[in-house]
Amino acid sequence: MWNEYQNAIFLDLFSFLSCVFLLIRYSALRFSHPGVPYLFFHAHTVTSRLFALANGALPLFTGGVFWGVEPNEITRAALYLDGALWLVTFVWCVKPCEDPNATVDLRALRINPTIHRWMVYLSVLAGGYGLRYIYLPGYDPGLGNSEWGNSSYLLILPTWFGLGLLAHIYYYGANRITGFLISIYLGLMLMQGQFRFRIVTAVLMLVHIWVERRQRRWPSLSILLGLGILAVLFFPMKEIGLRLVRGDGIEAINASISDSVSDVYKGRAADQAFLDQAASAMTLSDVRGEKLWFGGYVPFLTLPIPRVWWPDKPSLLDSGAIAFVSSSSRPMKQAGMCPTYVGEAYIDFGVVGGVVAVPLVLAWILSWFSRKAARTPYDSVLRLTYAIVSVNLIQVYRDGITSLFLFTTVNMMPLFFLIIAHLVLRVFQARKGNNQVGFAFRATAASPSVVPGSSTYPN
Repeated sequence: MWNEYQNAIFLDLFSFLSCVFLLIRYSALRFSHPGVPYLFFHAHTVTSRLFALANGALPLFTGGVFWGVEPNEITRAALYLDGALWLVTFVWCVKPCEDPNATVDLRALRINPTIHRWMVYLSVLAGGYGLRYIYLPGYDPGLGNSEWGNSSYLLILPTWFGLGLLAHIYYYGANRITGFLISIYLGLMLMQGQFRFRIVTAVLMLVHIWVERRQRRWPSLSILLGLGILAVLFFPMKEIGLRLVRGDGIEAINASISDSVSDVYKGRAADQAFLDQAASAMTLSDVRGEKLWFGGYVPFLTLPIPRVWWPDKPSLLDSGAIAFVSSSSRPMKQAGMCPTYVGEAYIDFGVVGGVVAVPLVLAWILSWFSRKAARTPYDSVLRLTYAIVSVNLIQVYRDGITSLFLFTTVNMMPLFFLIIAHLVLRVFQARKGNNQVGFAFRATAASPSVVPGSSTYPN
């Protein structure tokens, strides 16, 4: 197996290590830099997977009735992802995501304490009610018997509780009460298993807030260690949640964790096969012989309409890139697979448009967004918007560009509404002829560490 992947491994290691060096040297890496989740995404998706395959892990669909992914498909996908890594690194080095000489934009739209307070109240109350629809040991919410049982509105509603707490912590900082409540929320979300992103996103947002409020570039060593433990627990989290709800004992849970860690070590975990999934999607796109272009984005236009009101509403799963190329020989749609953002772009636009243009454009937009946000005070609406995007980038890189919309607007809906409310108020003020473009930050004893006028980061 080593001979089949040897060249790909050497090329990938050279690309990865070179790009890490370049980003550290020329792009001023920090925790909120879009390159940090990108490097993690690439190391997990490409580098570690190539080593696992070279050491005997089986490619996707191998050993069954389906068309197994072949080594040459995987090495081609690795080459394209290496190329995308070089392209985004080039953009972030030529146009760094931070300008240390930039002045603070004090005219930036600031968070209105009144709007913020009411949005927090609404989110916590609605989310607290939504917690009755989650699964707990010995408790079944009975969603299957409800007309709204499969509605995303009910599935997402419990997250409003945690997102309301995060909004409060973002503005005022954490205290014992919010710390206790967010811990309870994370514990409840752990029991849901299949919604692991709720835990990952919330934890990343907490770390982001901790770093930004203290004007640091990186989290502390203990926080980084905690993130490492979370990364390891991410793999068995589904099984842990299922067993907790079923009421299984500690021994069964420990056995699940042990088996999961063993599968990860041997490269057999399903969450380690994203490179294979990208390779399969690219091959199926070639077999189909046509591009999707922007067809996969059409269902977003009807996304807000509840399916209860429109049973035949087009779904993202049935109209996305994976559904477009999925076949009976490789049922990627039925398995809910992710082609990575490069694989999705390849299906949409081919090699030139997907593997070259999309990474370049995405990196440039993220660089511009990061620089713009860094020039505004901590309590600016733009800074909060970038924080929401930043903590979801790992999902975007893994799942596709469509997730940039899905995870920032749908799965973080209360924070999205908070931003929209400020933009609507600004338009309303402009129409009234009010020249004031921002709101003065209300300093309180609860937020002594916030420095509104700061946009630089100490070394």
